[in-house]
Amino acid sequence: MNNKLIKKIENFILYIGREYKVVELEDFKQDIFILLLNKGENFIIQLDSENSIKKYVYKLCIFQIISERGHYRTKYYIPSHFSSLEDIETYSNSCFKDEVLNDLINSLDGLDKIMLEHLLLCSGNKQCLAKKTNIHQNTIQYKFKELANKIKLNWSLNEFYT
Repeated sequence: MNNKLIKKIENFILYIGREYKVVELEDFKQDIFILLLNKGENFIIQLDSENSIKKYVYKLCIFQIISERGHYRTKYYIPSHFSSLEDIETYSNSCFKDEVLNDLINSLDGLDKIMLEHLLLCSGNKQCLAKKTNIHQNTIQYKFKELANKIKLNWSLNEFYT
């Protein structure tokens, strides 16, 4: 492998890391290189000759960053909406109160109530809700952000747990 190919891969890994707000960029780069080199030098050269090295490195980086089973998600990735963990509300016990959820649903009216009921029927999966209602996912996402802000004004997370 020549230095030009190594530099090309390194720059691409760093670009992906910066794009996805990877915390420890140098460690991330080294881990990706180790995974890539485990495949063998011939494999890397073959990918480069087929012009698919960037595609493979991108896939490898993304799998390492967002894989729920891997430790990379917690080690390297900070979601952009968590600028601080101080204001994040937590609950102390793990027993969920269904009657409080029913009170929440009954306190809503109109489209908000219908959307929340249908979301519960889809087990909280917004993609399933989009398919069943033929409403675009971005619209559903926007409406649920508005609904979440309404709910946060009148309800706290601790109310749903005993």
